[in-house]
Amino acid sequence: MLQKLIINNIAVIENAQIEFEKGLNILTGETGSGKSIIIDSINAVIGERTSKEIIRSGCHEGKVFALFSCVGENVLRFIADKGIPLNDDDTVTVARTINASGKNNCRINSFPVSVSTLKEIGFELINIHGQHDSQALLRSETHCSFIDSLAGNELLRNEYKEALRSLIKTKKELYSLYDIRDEKSKKLDYLLFSVDEIKNADIKPGESEKLNKEKTILENSRKIISSLSEVRDTLKKDDGVIDALQLSAAVLTKLSAVMDECESFNEIILNSVTELSGVTSAIDTLIENIDYSTERLFQINERLDFLYSLFYKYGSDEKAVLEYYNGALEEIETLNNTDGSISLLENRMYDLSSKVKDLSSKLTLNRKESAEKFAHSVCAELKALDMPDAAFEVIFKSIPLNSNGGDDVEFYININPGQELKPLCKTASGGELSRIMLAIKNVLSKTDPVSTLIFDEIDTGVSGSAAGKIADKLHMLSQDKQVICVTHLALIAAKADVHFNISKTVENNCAKTNVKKLDRSERIAEIARINVGGDISETHLKSAEEMLFNSHQI
Repeated sequence: MLQKLIINNIAVIENAQIEFEKGLNILTGETGSGKSIIIDSINAVIGERTSKEIIRSGCHEGKVFALFSCVGENVLRFIADKGIPLNDDDTVTVARTINASGKNNCRINSFPVSVSTLKEIGFELINIHGQHDSQALLRSETHCSFIDSLAGNELLRNEYKEALRSLIKTKKELYSLYDIRDEKSKKLDYLLFSVDEIKNADIKPGESEKLNKEKTILENSRKIISSLSEVRDTLKKDDGVIDALQLSAAVLTKLSAVMDECESFNEIILNSVTELSGVTSAIDTLIENIDYSTERLFQINERLDFLYSLFYKYGSDEKAVLEYYNGALEEIETLNNTDGSISLLENRMYDLSSKVKDLSSKLTLNRKESAEKFAHSVCAELKALDMPDAAFEVIFKSIPLNSNGGDDVEFYININPGQELKPLCKTASGGELSRIMLAIKNVLSKTDPVSTLIFDEIDTGVSGSAAGKIADKLHMLSQDKQVICVTHLALIAAKADVHFNISKTVENNCAKTNVKKLDRSERIAEIARINVGGDISETHLKSAEEMLFNSHQI
């Protein structure tokens, strides 16, 4: 329920605060007083398209704030799903600021949101209907949801949607396996060849590095032997390093008899002689083991070329090639199991297809049963609204299965006898459309989750007994919903639970719109004004009071 609406600097409204109530809320006022601005403001705060032109002249921004109470679980669930914090008292606040630069600042429960999110939540909170209504009732794509609501199809439709999602997912998996199977033979041959090639190669991690070192030694064997020999000779030849150290050790042996320090020096030198002798022996062994072989160098080059070819095809080194090898083995196993997986998925797809078709058929049956009752009820409502010859039907057309099932549902109507049924949005005039919408909303009121309905000048093109019947229907509808109605008819105004007057004043060449909640005496005067349109006499006031009394509003 829309509990409070605050409007700042929107068109001719500088500041206005309206506290709506349960039941039937009526807005009346002279033509041009600003009633449409209030509806425009509500449209803005629920995310409908607007522009910076709506901002009051001389102001840099306009603001609209709305407080909703007693909202349904669907609204609270929607807000929570969007990650928007909930208020402790389960109220919902919606605000929109329109800047002169064209930018919008939108908030739900003080949490910033986009205009599109604002519109989504607005659609759950309020339905606005007018002479040129463009909302749900005139959009054929929403008609199916109305019938589902009447039929109580929510659980069945959710089950259908879940089955359809599973079917679509299964089809994708199956078609992917079909593609794999089509390429299976070619791919499997390649994988088997790769695995066989890598297995037979018997590669070891670090092998190429080890071979490259051996290759370097073989290619430079002469230089290496020469260098090693030079080092060995420097150490071992007569008058070499070892001989010099041995002579030094002999001198230190003699000196140690008189100098204790020389004994430790001698020990160090003798240890060095021993170690260097070991080095020369090791160098001799290295020289002996360097055996330049053209055949061995050829073998190494051939092996390296082969390893490099594997690296080119399967990875940058031995480790990468072996990882490819293990991955290929797994893929081969998967490919070999493809046929079994396809069989399982085909069976699952068959079962899901049957389930989806069965659920779709149940939806269609439920919809047609409810649609027949719905059409009968709407015709009865239209008859009560002075449209006795109107014929209303819900037309079903079979379509390929989609998220809503296999039904294209649209409301058709015939206003005058002898004419064929045509889509609702293409046949009714402004006044007729108002009554048709009111009739449909009366039938749907018990199941429609939207708690606030706004009728903008629903009485356009209506007079006489039809006006009285519209007033009765609006009052009846307001027993289950909050109804806000802009009207020019006294019969409708007299039915109000709460009555607001919209007036315009001019101060300092600046127009201002004021909103006032009327008490009983003010209501009588306003109803008289609507009836007469000119000077109001005591007789007019008594007539208005009688109308208010007869409407059971005192």
